[in-house]
Amino acid sequence: AETLNYVEDRRELAIAPFGLADMLAEAGQIADKEKTEVVVDIPPMVSVSADREQLFRVFANLFKNAAEAGASRVEARLVASQPMTIEIRDNGPGMAPRAVENLFRPFAGSARAGGTGLGLAIAREVVEAHGGTLALKGTGAEGTVFCVTLPGGATTASEAAQ
Repeated sequence: AETLNYVEDRRELAIAPFGLADMLAEAGQIADKEKTEVVVDIPPMVSVSADREQLFRVFANLFKNAAEAGASRVEARLVASQPMTIEIRDNGPGMAPRAVENLFRPFAGSARAGGTGLGLAIAREVVEAHGGTLALKGTGAEGTVFCVTLPGGATTASEAAQ
């Protein structure tokens, strides 16, 4: 199914403003809650204009990957507003060098047995379709950190109303 979605799911983005913290909390539900705590450290009034469904897929994939890698905690936090930069940090064991080499390559980047390697490739394509970047900031024994940067920046509810 993931392979078919990769080929078929090339649609126009449905850009609209939405609450970032709410979407991230919802995406965090994808992680195994019995093993992994997902913490969203973003004020509830922060919003972004983007395709909510597509960004949900990006963050759900990042949270799920962290949980599957053995992280007991994953944190999403806003590190910059202009451009909007969200850091996803986990406390897992880090990624193997081979996985890092092929990280965003379709069908080559999976670090787990039976994986297609499409999750991060699709996530990067979605973020790039928004004009942003998805990058591995670091990985090691202390965990893994990804950064998602989107143009246009984050706004608060009061800014959006003006």
